[in-house]
Amino acid sequence: MSSADFKQRAVKNLRIIHAEILDLATDNDIFWKFQKEVMQGNARLLKIRSPFIDMLNRSYAHATAARIRRLTDRHKDSISLVKLLDELQNHPALLVRSLGVERMVIRIGRKELEQDLRDLDAACCPVTNYVDRHVAHHDKRQSAVPKHRDVNAAIEKLIEIFKKYYSLLIGGDTDVVVSYLEGPFAVFRFAWLPEKSTISR
Repeated sequence: MSSADFKQRAVKNLRIIHAEILDLATDNDIFWKFQKEVMQGNARLLKIRSPFIDMLNRSYAHATAARIRRLTDRHKDSISLVKLLDELQNHPALLVRSLGVERMVIRIGRKELEQDLRDLDAACCPVTNYVDRHVAHHDKRQSAVPKHRDVNAAIEKLIEIFKKYYSLLIGGDTDVVVSYLEGPFAVFRFAWLPEKSTISR
């Protein structure tokens, strides 16, 4: 594949990856806002054991881990940040870009790209190993559930590397900005369960 053809495909894939990373960052933001503003702000919630809240926590952990795994997938049919960077190594001409009338040059060396891939693998490894063994499959081997700090570190590294190569290949800066049309917890401002609900309590 020529560098021109690769760049055209990479630009398209970067937009897909951007949407995936933004969803990842949004879910992470909501989860931690929920922990701080809802759970920590309500003494009654801290004292009870709720299967519903347990389910929310598990769902967040699995969904977030699966997204991180997708973004680091190297399968030939995948659209992922790691796969894009792997392939970019075969197109060194694209590692240099001039921007605007000021002729600012972005230059990334081959060794720097290789180091970014290693850093990304290292940051995401605790999460992706867990997904491979316990989310996508039911592995007999014991594997520790990734700690919140591992998940957060993986997300931060994905965002950092994504922004760097988006700027290189597309030109101009981009950001991963989490925003809401309405506060994410506005839905909690009214009762969910009607008084005469037939749902078992």
